[in-house]
Amino acid sequence: NACTECKRRKVKCDGTEPCYYCRWYKNPDRCVYPRPEPRPILTRKSLDTLRLRLENATNILKRLFPTSSLDELSCLSRESLIALLDDAHHPSIVDTSSTDVCSVSPESAYISCTSKSPAVFEYNESVENLEGPEAVADDVNSLSLRSDRTSSYVGASSATAGLRVLLNIAPNFKLATCNLAAPTGSPDSSVCGPTQATRPGAVPRALRDPRSLVGAYFQRIHPTTPILDKTLFLTTFESGERKDSPWLALQYMVFALGSIAYTTSDSNEDIYYYKIAKSHVSLDSFGSGHIETLQALTLMTGWYLHYRNRPNMASAIMGAVFRMAHALGLHRELPGEETVQDRQKRELRRRIWWSLVVLDTGEGSTLGRVSNTNIFDSEVKIPSNLDDNLRELITGPSIYSMLIADIEFSRQASKIQERLISAQCLEFTETLAIDAHLVYWFENLPPFLHASMPCPDWLQQPRSSAKWKYQNLRIMLYRPALMEATLRHVPFQELHCNQKVCVRKCQSLASQAIEDIASEWTQNQYSGWPAVWFLFQACIIPLLSLYGFKDDTKQSSDWSQQVLKSLQLFKEMEQWSIAARQTHELVTLLYEANR
Repeated sequence: NACTECKRRKVKCDGTEPCYYCRWYKNPDRCVYPRPEPRPILTRKSLDTLRLRLENATNILKRLFPTSSLDELSCLSRESLIALLDDAHHPSIVDTSSTDVCSVSPESAYISCTSKSPAVFEYNESVENLEGPEAVADDVNSLSLRSDRTSSYVGASSATAGLRVLLNIAPNFKLATCNLAAPTGSPDSSVCGPTQATRPGAVPRALRDPRSLVGAYFQRIHPTTPILDKTLFLTTFESGERKDSPWLALQYMVFALGSIAYTTSDSNEDIYYYKIAKSHVSLDSFGSGHIETLQALTLMTGWYLHYRNRPNMASAIMGAVFRMAHALGLHRELPGEETVQDRQKRELRRRIWWSLVVLDTGEGSTLGRVSNTNIFDSEVKIPSNLDDNLRELITGPSIYSMLIADIEFSRQASKIQERLISAQCLEFTETLAIDAHLVYWFENLPPFLHASMPCPDWLQQPRSSAKWKYQNLRIMLYRPALMEATLRHVPFQELHCNQKVCVRKCQSLASQAIEDIASEWTQNQYSGWPAVWFLFQACIIPLLSLYGFKDDTKQSSDWSQQVLKSLQLFKEMEQWSIAARQTHELVTLLYEANR
C-alpha cells in the first residue's frame, strides 16, 4: 500500500510512516496512506434480503409485461417499454397456451375460490366437545364443512387448498350439502358410553393396565418423537413416588396416547386420561420451568390434539411450548466439553428440541402458514444414532433413526413451504430442482427406512408415514399447475408443455400414493389416522382432474378407479380413524356430483 505522494510521483513506497521519499523531499506531513473502504459483510440475512428484493422486482416486471422475458426487456428503450406496457394493458388476444407453470399464484388461486374475508376467520375447537356432533371440528381439512360455521385461516399451500378449488368448480355441489355427520362414541362401547367421558372425572368401565399403556406408547410414539428418556421414565413410573403436577401431566399424556393403540376410533378411553393430564396443566405451568411439563405439552400439541382434530388449538399451544423450550435453554448446546457422563443428558435435550422443530414444521405445512426456516440454523447438534442398550453409535436402525431422517426432510419442507407462500409463482426449473432435492433425500435414506427392506416392528409405521409425507409434499409442489388449469377451465391439450409436465407429474404422484397407502397401512389407529389424512390429500388430485379435464377421456377411467379405490379404503379404515367416515362421505358427494 503506497502513500499518496509516492503514488503521485510514481515511485516505489516502502510503506513506513513517513516513508523514505517523503523524508527525502522533507514533506513528512504529506505522507498519508489512504484507508481502503471496508467491504460489506455478506451474511445470510443480507443474502435473503437481496433475494427477496430480486424476486419482488422480477414479479413486478412479470405482472407488467406478462408476455415478455427479462432478456427481451433489457434491450428496450424507455419509450419502447411504455408502448409495450400500453399494449399489455389493452390486449387483443389472450393466449392461454403461452403461460408458464402458474401465471396465477397459488395464493390468488386459493383466494379467488373462497368467499370468506379475513374479518371472519374464526374457529371453535373447544376440547369440551370431543364427542357428539362437534367431534370433528377440523376446518383445516374441511372435514367440518358447514354453511353455518366460521373457519380459521389456512394458506394457499395448505392441505385444504386443493379441496377449496374443487368446491369452487364443482357445478352440482353446494357447501350447504356438507353437513356431515360426526362420529360419536358407540353406545355399546366396552370402555365408556357416549356421554360418560365428557363428564369431569368420568372413569372408564374397565381401566387397562398402565404398564400396557406405557409399553404401547414406547412402541408407537417413541420411535417418531423420542423426547423421553425411556429408562428414567420407567424407573420413575414403577416407583410410584412422584405425585407432582409436571410428572402426572406427562404420565397421563403417555397413558392417553398409549390407549389409542389398543382401541378403535369409536372409543373414548383416551379422553379420560387426557382430561386428567389437562387438569395438571394451567397457565401457571408456564411460570415454572419443568422439563416434564414441556414434554407433556409437546405430546399434547404434536400428537393428541391433532388426533382429536384440534389443529388450531395445537398450533397455538405449540407456540407457547417453543417459548418454554427457549426459557429452558434447549435451543442451545450445554456449555463445556461433552463427556461420557453427561452425554445422555445432552442427547435428550437435542432430541426434545429437534422433535419440536419437526412437529412444528409438519404443522406449518398442513396449515399453509409461515414457519421459521432460520430455526434449522440452530447450534443444537443433530441427535446421534445410538443403541439404547449399548449407548454406542450404530449404523443400523435405532429408536432415533426416524427423527434424524425427519430433521433433514423438515428442513427441505420448511424451505418449500416458504417458497410456496412468498413466491408469486414457482418457475418450472425451480419446481424441478426442488423436487430433485426431495427425491435425493428419499433415495439416500438408510436401507432399513425403505419399505422394501426388513426392519423392526416398531419402525414399520414410522417409515410408512414418512414415505406418505414425502409423497404428499411432492404432490403439493406440482399441484398449483393443476389448480390453475382447473380454475381457468383450460383443456389439457391447450396447456403449455411445462404445465402438462407438472399436471401429469402431480397425477402420477397421487396415483402412486394411493397404491402405496393401500398396500402399507395396517389395522391400528396409528396407521389408519395418517393413512386417511394422506389418502384424502391424494384423492383430491383425481377428483380435480375429473372436473377439470373432461376432454382427457383416456385418463378419466383411471382417475375414477383411483377415487373408487380411495372410497373403499376410507370405508375399511373407519374403525381405525376418527375422520374416515366424514372423509368418505365428503369424497362420495364430490364424486357423485361430477357423474
